[in-house]
Amino acid sequence: MSITLILLVISVVCWFVATILHIVMLVHGFKTSIKWGLICLLVPLGSLVFAFRQFGGGKRRIAAFVFLLTIVGGGVCAGVASYQTARAAIGSAEAAAQGMKEAEIQIQDLENLEDLQLDL
Repeated sequence: MSITLILLVISVVCWFVATILHIVMLVHGFKTSIKWGLICLLVPLGSLVFAFRQFGGGKRRIAAFVFLLTIVGGGVCAGVASYQTARAAIGSAEAAAQGMKEAEIQIQDLENLEDLQLDL
């Protein structure tokens, strides 16, 4: 398996876990108050703010750190995988352009050879 595929799988797993934890934060937010529930629902990363602000310690604090880790880890893995994919695509395009240049040179050589044969 290529490193890009591994990074994409890790990214998908991270985003899946982050989605589950976001749903948990939404439920706890609405249980706490309507205001926190709406913040978790409508504000980007509002669930993260809620988690660190409301969860005093223990296992709940660990859930907040895991949520943060999955968001950052998923983003980094997806970014690196995208960069590697783009780099590979650029390399393929450059190789194709080089191949086309070589083909044009060979066609030009064949045309020159035909011109020489016609002159004889």
